[in-house]
Amino acid sequence: MARCGQRALYAVASVAAPQQTGDQEIGFCEVGGGRRVAIAVCGAGPPLVLPSWWVSNVEANWGQPRFRAFVAGLAQRHRVIRYDRLGSGLSDRRADDEAATFDAELRTLEAVVEQAVPGGAPVDLLGISYGGCLAIAYADHHPRRVRRLVTFGAYAHGEEVAPPEVRAALLAMVRAHWGLGARVLTQVWLPDAGEDERRELTAYQRSAADPATAADLLALAYDADVRAACARLRLPTLVLHRRDDRAAPLACGRELAALIPGARLLPLDGGAHPPWHGRAAAVVEATLAFLTAAAEQ
Repeated sequence: MARCGQRALYAVASVAAPQQTGDQEIGFCEVGGGRRVAIAVCGAGPPLVLPSWWVSNVEANWGQPRFRAFVAGLAQRHRVIRYDRLGSGLSDRRADDEAATFDAELRTLEAVVEQAVPGGAPVDLLGISYGGCLAIAYADHHPRRVRRLVTFGAYAHGEEVAPPEVRAALLAMVRAHWGLGARVLTQVWLPDAGEDERRELTAYQRSAADPATAADLLALAYDADVRAACARLRLPTLVLHRRDDRAAPLACGRELAALIPGARLLPLDGGAHPPWHGRAAAVVEATLAFLTAAAEQ
């Protein structure tokens, strides 16, 4: 497997210079109000941007073998760009009176792409879970900037993910008891994992964000609705979805593929919601094969 590059691979704002962390590089870009968002870059080749899908810490998750192997697999052929949302990981916290909104999340993604891939160069997008909603919205707003789109475990409408009473109960649990909420989310996302694997993901979530931020970001995921944007897309699209995903059922993937003109649906075995868990190699192989074939057309 190719090692990820050590060079300065992207432009960063003057607020901070990139620092090397293993085989990735971390820098910061500015978003509205002078706040800083942490960006991690790995590999070389056509840029592949991963819109943030949940709470994260780009430094801490690089130390997780499953996650690192997944990103390094993509970085065999691409310059992989990911980031921490405001309020999460190494990024600045939001102001106390600042609401988390989908439009603000989209502006953050726009700032990341502008900083990481300057000059208007085209990018590919890999939208995981809620990150698929952001990827679709970005491609809709910037059709000339996006060449190809891959989604994994994604959906077009957050209300399809779970019944209203389940969504309300999870949000209340995360706000009231983040430890219990993180455990419940982990059980849904990793139905077939062992106790050690679940314990690792639970602890990681709690360390990446505080309870209020986690609840706000989970609410955004449930409120997202990009169905209209899907219908306007005109780009090669692959929809990857595990058959037994309980966090976003396969029906969400089928609907997404039906809404995006010309999209191809590829069901995969397994039930793990994060792609770096379960049969991660199948996700990497399908993503790279699609991006390569689409580039040659």
